[in-house]
Amino acid sequence: MTIKKRAGRQMAALNGMTGPEGEQRPLPAGIAAGFALVVLLILGLTLAPGADADGLYWTQGGAVGSASLDGTGVNEDLVSGASPRGVAVDSGHIYWATSTGTIARANADGSGVGQSFITGAGSPQGIAVDGAHVYWTNVSTGTIGRANLDGSGVDRGFISGAASPVGIAVDAGHIYWTDYARGTIGRANLDGSGVNQGFIAGASIPRGVAVDAGHVYWTNVFTIGRANIDGSGVSQGFIAGIGAPTGSLNSVAIDAGHVYWGGDGSSAIGRANIDGSGVNQTHIITANRPHGVGVGSGHVYWATSTGRIARANLDGTGVDEGFASYGNYGGGRDIAFRSGRVYWANNSTGAIERANSDGTAIEERFITGIIDPGGIAVDARHVYWANRGVNSTGTIGRANLDGSGVNRGFIRGGSPRSVAVNAKHIYWSNESTGTIGRANIDGSGVNLRFIGSARTPVGVALDADHIYWTNYATGTIGRANLDGSRVSQRFISGAKSPWGVAVDARHLYWSNYYAGTVSRANLDGKGVSRSFVVTSGPVGGVAIDGPRAPQTTISSASISRRGPEARFRFSSSQPGSSFNCSLDGKAFKSCASPKTYGRLQKGSHTFRVKARNATAADRSPAKRSFRI
Repeated sequence: MTIKKRAGRQMAALNGMTGPEGEQRPLPAGIAAGFALVVLLILGLTLAPGADADGLYWTQGGAVGSASLDGTGVNEDLVSGASPRGVAVDSGHIYWATSTGTIARANADGSGVGQSFITGAGSPQGIAVDGAHVYWTNVSTGTIGRANLDGSGVDRGFISGAASPVGIAVDAGHIYWTDYARGTIGRANLDGSGVNQGFIAGASIPRGVAVDAGHVYWTNVFTIGRANIDGSGVSQGFIAGIGAPTGSLNSVAIDAGHVYWGGDGSSAIGRANIDGSGVNQTHIITANRPHGVGVGSGHVYWATSTGRIARANLDGTGVDEGFASYGNYGGGRDIAFRSGRVYWANNSTGAIERANSDGTAIEERFITGIIDPGGIAVDARHVYWANRGVNSTGTIGRANLDGSGVNRGFIRGGSPRSVAVNAKHIYWSNESTGTIGRANIDGSGVNLRFIGSARTPVGVALDADHIYWTNYATGTIGRANLDGSRVSQRFISGAKSPWGVAVDARHLYWSNYYAGTVSRANLDGKGVSRSFVVTSGPVGGVAIDGPRAPQTTISSASISRRGPEARFRFSSSQPGSSFNCSLDGKAFKSCASPKTYGRLQKGSHTFRVKARNATAADRSPAKRSFRI
């Protein structure tokens, strides 16, 4: 299928971010984990109520999209300025929940956009509508909100007691919602009575939900579940084996003949017959990953990861990815790994989130109450993050690894975009001032202009010898020694809007934001592979969960005049490491702790030791000088 963008549409600025020459640019939607790019999105999928629904709608990054039910007439930018999460449609309007705490509404043709149709909604995620009311889920407060169709009578605690409600659906008699944390589908009467938080149990991270006259449907991680309308006959794998290419499922919608779904990991909307047969995982192909999906007015609509509403015909043809666009996109900006966990900053929720490196045990509110979190770094004791400010009002935040001890102003000043740490120092990029800052690991000794003359530095990374940063404005990768000497602003040239940067024991990686690629080079800057990874959309933060050199520590040294001899005890930051030792500049040889040298001559001596794992050795051996 050919994807055709609508001419004349431009994406709105996202969270007020400004490029090097004043142009507006989106936040990064891509996060690299090892060599795979992962996009973290809040998704929802709905159909227009009623048997005569003839269009599919979805939320997509910063817009609402639509298509005909046959997949044709795709318009990925039906409504701009949407900031959508969930989406719902009725006979004349499209409604969506925004990241700014409002319910927005537009006419079915995308005109008449009202971003603040309902204000004070709380933290809306999923949204549904019937002939009298608009309903939405508040994931942070565990409530269901309700308002009249004209926007009056707002009650954001209409139903309470859920843990993490996400998706929502309504029929003639009941309201249904998914509870992400409990793995349940809840149900209540339309007047809010008869609440049953465990109406259907045993779901796996349910997010989207839909209902028809006879059944309830919901998304599990890689399946569509279904049950009878009374909660009996539960089938958690009604439609199974659909985790790829659509990824972890987030949204579901139905019409009289079909089930539609969207997922986190693909630029596609899937479809199957209402009986579960005829599965087509790529019914509609989009250029950007769909957030929520909805059906109505002859089209499928979705929101993209780049801040637009898209639309297509119901048969998957007529894709229009420029149907509408919106601002205030929220999602993962940067990413870090530590001890089997992955951490990321979510600027739309003001939170640091984390999960196991296999994607399980997601903690979406690990650290909260942060304004505009950006880059993130983790060491053995703390999590650090950058809060980009204006006029040198930014901060570096810090918290303990268990999420306690939050200090949002650990280091103040500058305009930090990304942050990196080693055993002694914290480094960060100051985007607006073109500098790299540095401070001691305890937050003292702040130097906002440790390295100058960068051009819109964004990403920053460290290895044992060097600091690296991306110069977004000049398309280069900069490098300097860790003490700030030997600065090269053009260590690697020819990058295309470089954003994130990461380094392992052998290679340097960086993302080319608008090119949608990840590049790689050797640590000496040679062997550049500009299209090492190619993706379908913009790429932001990049991190490596690959071969890293261990760090070596000398824990004790015992010098004796008898013999005379010297004994050293040492350790590695990585369990299972082997060691090589050297005395007085001689060749490194295999050794173990403790290492003893006897019959030493009088005078000065220097002991060095480096740990190594299966793929890499410490490039900065630990050393101890002593005298006999």
